[in-house]
Amino acid sequence: MEITKGWSWTSLGIFIVLAILIALLFRKAVKSKKNDKKIKLGKIYFSQKYIYYVLIYIIYILFSCFRLIQEGIGGADTYNYINYFENLGYVHFKIKEMLTFNGFEYLFYNTMYFIKLFGGNFFTFLVVMHSVIIISYIYYVEKEINDENKCLWLILAFLPLLKSLNIIRNCVSATLGFVSISLLNNNKYKYSILFAVLAYLNHYIAIILFLLIIFYKVFPNKILKDKKKMIILNIASITFTIIALPILKYLIRNTGFSGYMDKIQVSLWGYIPYIAIYLTMIFNKNTIKYLEDCGHFGYYKMMSFLIIILPIFILLNGASRVLLFFELPIYVLSSDICELYLNYIPKKYKTLCRILIFLGIILWFIFRVYRMWNGYALMPYYNTLFM
Repeated sequence: MEITKGWSWTSLGIFIVLAILIALLFRKAVKSKKNDKKIKLGKIYFSQKYIYYVLIYIIYILFSCFRLIQEGIGGADTYNYINYFENLGYVHFKIKEMLTFNGFEYLFYNTMYFIKLFGGNFFTFLVVMHSVIIISYIYYVEKEINDENKCLWLILAFLPLLKSLNIIRNCVSATLGFVSISLLNNNKYKYSILFAVLAYLNHYIAIILFLLIIFYKVFPNKILKDKKKMIILNIASITFTIIALPILKYLIRNTGFSGYMDKIQVSLWGYIPYIAIYLTMIFNKNTIKYLEDCGHFGYYKMMSFLIIILPIFILLNGASRVLLFFELPIYVLSSDICELYLNYIPKKYKTLCRILIFLGIILWFIFRVYRMWNGYALMPYYNTLFM
């Protein structure tokens, strides 16, 4: 049977079902954690949440690693990685190349090398890399979500998992970045830097994490909490980007990011949700206290940082890669803001509002899949276990 790339409603259905299923399993895990539910195995008691985490791991590994991969199917960049796996040798650690974002990323490509050295194949490599991705997800949700009602937004968290079928290197780096951001939110700077380094050694675009850590550490909270000053700073950022764009392009042309320079594509539709989240965040005087009570004030700082630097990366065509590092934290922040605004809704209308939010999330999920399926070669999806 000849299989060619093309839109598939069946594949879309699979993606939606898996997104909802994984979000529901995370919800069950969070609820079990909150209620401290235990299960007895022999003489040992362990938390019920681990059952759900194991199920999430198994489902994702079966979905991602047993997919059909051929030219134009199963991820556009995957063929390149197969070629690297088969032909690339050991990558030496070179400071100059690393600091100028040139050459092969040391950790990612040497993982290929050592897996091959010990007799593994490309499938083994996929299992290892996708395991890093989903374990990072599980760690993040375990540490950052304590209210099962906020798991609804994790349906959208399946989007980076879909992207991993194509840009696995970027996604491994981004999910390590999620861990770094979680640690940063809990003021564990040393460990946050460690995971930022690990992310950087998988993809150089993770340099953004170090900028975030610096911003988080030194930028005054007093300014962050002043919406007038933040709006002025946002306008200044846009103005600076427009004026300094030729200089920025000149500086980046001699780095590994030079390939982005001549592909400037600005699509405001993709950035409207981020701007909307930011505006609803800073214009509600109760947001800061609510996030502080949730233990998520770090996300307020993260979102403020992102909106400041976003104009630069939009015009340098690196915004989509940068935003990936913030995608899961932004969904958590969105769930916080959503719950905050639901407090203003009369109780009798809250269920209706949650249904409408669910439908909105599904529609946005479909829109995002529609926008990326072709370039990422995500459809049709086939699982080799059922062929």
